[in-house]
Amino acid sequence: MIADVGLLSLLDASPTATLDLADPVAPSVSRAEFGEVMSRMASTVSVVTATFGGEMLGRTATAVLSLSATPPAILVSVDIRAPLADLIIKSGKFSLAMLARDQEMI
Repeated sequence: MIADVGLLSLLDASPTATLDLADPVAPSVSRAEFGEVMSRMASTVSVVTATFGGEMLGRTATAVLSLSATPPAILVSVDIRAPLADLIIKSGKFSLAMLARDQEMI
């Protein structure tokens, strides 16, 4: 899993939609690093991206929150009907970038 943290909100998902969130790999961020990054989330714009089969999609996200520091986990809400949700489900992972003030062009 990219950044070894993440969850997908499957609200309004069809009964056949499934996503295996089990990740046997230990998180690559420490509790302290995770806490430091999450403390900055309220004042930033987040971008969620996913890639699968050579296709890459991304969008800004307003529904992002920290669920747990141990293990490090975040929740990102993506409309299940969005093409980005399809790529996340197919690949089983996504990336979350929290932009700095000087990255507003992104």
